[in-house]
Amino acid sequence: MKRFSWSIFIAAAVLGTSTLQAQSGKYARFEIVPLAGYVWGGSYDMDFGDLHVDDSFGYGIMLNFLAARGTALELTYLRQDTKLRFDPTGPGGTGNLSADFATNYIHLGGRQEFGHNPKIRPFIDGSFGLTVFDIKESGIGTSTDFSLAIGGGFESMFGKEQRFGLRGHIRGWFSFVPSDDYFYWCTWYGCGASQGSETVSQGEVSGGLVIKF
Repeated sequence: MKRFSWSIFIAAAVLGTSTLQAQSGKYARFEIVPLAGYVWGGSYDMDFGDLHVDDSFGYGIMLNFLAARGTALELTYLRQDTKLRFDPTGPGGTGNLSADFATNYIHLGGRQEFGHNPKIRPFIDGSFGLTVFDIKESGIGTSTDFSLAIGGGFESMFGKEQRFGLRGHIRGWFSFVPSDDYFYWCTWYGCGASQGSETVSQGEVSGGLVIKF
């Protein structure tokens, strides 16, 4: 996943540079937002114990397309390198076990600004996409699950042309992980089964540098 995350940064930087040259002298239509912050929360209940994701630093990047009336289409990548801890329960349970762990969010969503101040623009946003859970232990692969996010924040732009600024953001992430529960039903037309899911929730507070072009 480290090679994948660096490739996103490099591709975004190359795209931003080439588009900036092509868009010189025109209204800004895109944003690049390198971001960093704090990510907390995340647990998964199992029959024989609980999994907990430690709070830690997170970083990522956003590539946004600016539309009319304060709306924007946002592509987000956020990564958190942390520890995954297993707390066993029931008879025979021993002490906590831990492993190096990473969460990777890859999301597409939208943003709506409001207010009339051109230099400080509050907004709300929402997105959907994939969460890639990566346990950094040999013989254990990654798990990719559907997820949603919702949040809000502000952008504050500098100067007359307002090409550079700062972004503050608070956001909740909700990943839907398959559980050990299964549901069965039968009708006149036949029988079926489906697997349940459990929500793994995390929070994020972050800031970033806004570059418009």
